[in-house]
Amino acid sequence: RKASSKDPRGRYATAGAMAGDLRRFLGDQPIEARRALAWERAWRWCRRNPAVATASMVAAVTLVVGLAVSLWQWKRADANFKNAQASAAAATASAALAESHALQADHDYERALDAIDQMLTRVGVEELYSVPHMDKTRRALLEDALRFYEQLLANPRSGLQARAAVARAHFRLGMVNSHLGDRDRS
Repeated sequence: RKASSKDPRGRYATAGAMAGDLRRFLGDQPIEARRALAWERAWRWCRRNPAVATASMVAAVTLVVGLAVSLWQWKRADANFKNAQASAAAATASAALAESHALQADHDYERALDAIDQMLTRVGVEELYSVPHMDKTRRALLEDALRFYEQLLANPRSGLQARAAVARAHFRLGMVNSHLGDRDRS
């Protein structure tokens, strides 16, 4: 375009200037006719310096791939960490729930023990003791209490409250045996 420009000032000044530009073009060097675009300059530089261009390209690709792998590993590690945190939180919540259930079970156990105490022992020992003609009923209630306490002692529970219940059961067992007239077992 420069050689055939309509404006004489836009053309090459001499044939030698045009020949020099042609030699630079064929040698992949920048020409004077017009400023080359950035990608053209980069392409021509790569063609002039293939070893350096190849080494640079390999280094750039390695850097990009390494960065991508590092980011992928970081995301995986972050997801694993978050999963571990969620699992730990779930385990903590499960442990708290299990502790709550254990406390409720101990409370219910104590209430059931108190109810059996009242029904069998107190009624069988205290309230029916002086009522005439209730000896058979009283004895049946005391024997029921005796079986209950023996079962309780056969399946001991762990924990401080359970040990207190076992101690109380031993005491009640002795009392029931005493009221049934079995002094050796009491």
